[in-house]
Amino acid sequence: MTAVVAMADTPAAAPLPAATDLVLSRRHFKRLRHFFACRSYGSASHGDSLDLALVAHGYVERIASRFGGAQFKITPAGEQALAAELSREIQRRSPHHDLAGRLAGWRQRSGRVTWENIELVVELPAGGRAVVRPDVFSLVSTYDAKRIYPCVDEVKVSRADFLADVAKPE
Repeated sequence: MTAVVAMADTPAAAPLPAATDLVLSRRHFKRLRHFFACRSYGSASHGDSLDLALVAHGYVERIASRFGGAQFKITPAGEQALAAELSREIQRRSPHHDLAGRLAGWRQRSGRVTWENIELVVELPAGGRAVVRPDVFSLVSTYDAKRIYPCVDEVKVSRADFLADVAKPE
């Protein structure tokens, strides 16, 4: 005699969580930006827990290769999450950029030529070079190379922003 097990007694598989259930960290967004920047497929050969969470929540699709292995592709939900994060990041940085713009305007009214958020290559005292990105860089508007008086202004809108820069050894 064979035993019959009722299907109602077996637990059902838990449904996958919705994409909104996952709180994305900076590392998640960095990985999403990587997949988006590839404009195609990212390798899944080194998949980790970040990739697993992104796949499980529908931000990334895992595609099996016909030659073995797999690749990841960002989904429309992943692109929407990236766009929303970009909007939040712009909003977070708005006070900083507004203050830098006001400072650049003041420098211009003082007779200086200004640039905001440019990259400069500087020689290091210990040798070598580094790239710096000051918030405002200005020069006196003159044709005399001996009197250009460069000025670098770094804007800080919070104590945490200041302490983060002070902690950098360079």
